[in-house]
Amino acid sequence: MKKLAQLILCITAIYTLASLVSCNNNEGPDDGTIIYYADIVSCHFLPDSTLYFEQIKRDDAGSVMLYPNPAVQARAYDGQRILLQYYINEQMPDSNYSITALQLVPVRHDTIIEAHPDTIAAYPNHPMRVNTTWRTGNYFNMEIQLEYYNLPHRLDLFYTSAQQTGDTIDVVLRHDRAGDAVGYWTNAYASFYIPNLNTYKAIRVYANIAGATSDNFVVKLKD
Repeated sequence: MKKLAQLILCITAIYTLASLVSCNNNEGPDDGTIIYYADIVSCHFLPDSTLYFEQIKRDDAGSVMLYPNPAVQARAYDGQRILLQYYINEQMPDSNYSITALQLVPVRHDTIIEAHPDTIAAYPNHPMRVNTTWRTGNYFNMEIQLEYYNLPHRLDLFYTSAQQTGDTIDVVLRHDRAGDAVGYWTNAYASFYIPNLNTYKAIRVYANIAGATSDNFVVKLKD
């Protein structure tokens, strides 16, 4: 496994997952605006090593490819999940997009880990805030907040297959401050691959949520 995919959560001040609009008189639509987007995407490479991105849409809406023009030079690897800020140059004939990439930010990403309950219970369980969650295909994505000071934190998602029944998948989200001092609530993003997630109707997440009265919350995935 590549180093960037290890149990390290990069915490960076980054843009929210929303469209931002700014005025510009030279580019964009006829009204003089450019629409800026920020999405969690997957990195891929063409045969000539040119980097492009796969945007997996919400729920089961498929995916589109985003091709940077001008090309992007970045230290990335195939399959890496990042937060990409960009604007669209034009839609291509194949329904993919030519884009201008503005910022690439690594996010915590990995495949969910199968583990025995005793192993999960031994993992540190420091508090966090979960601002929002959403599913894109078999990826479970989160915007969270951690009390960050100056050291990398660890974040992992676990499950125990023997405990899975019905159409709701139970998972355990664990946060390890990893020796970092208590600092300021800081935004971060995570994207976990869960095989066959699109076959479940809901996901129940057990986590230490700051200020919560329950040790879990349920996210509806489909009807």
